[in-house]
Amino acid sequence: MKASHKNLNKSEAKQVKAQKQAISIAYDREADVLSLTFGRPTTAEAEEIGSGVYARYAKQTGRLAEICVLGFSQRFNKRPKEISVPEYAK
Repeated sequence: MKASHKNLNKSEAKQVKAQKQAISIAYDREADVLSLTFGRPTTAEAEEIGSGVYARYAKQTGRLAEICVLGFSQRFNKRPKEISVPEYAK
């Protein structure tokens, strides 16, 4: 099967670029903190979106830069939980 390549308009190109954004995952066992960083590290402001769950938004764009979960092993070791996180700061 041969891969096809099509020309994308600017809107579609931005969407494709966003889909390729790197996500870094780090877990600090001593502090019991899980961090998910979207793209390159940036200056950001944190907002508590749930008890011990923080979303950090880039100061310049308001876009989601990182999610931090405090007490990760205590929260997620028994069963999965769902967390709603807005992509942009309010």
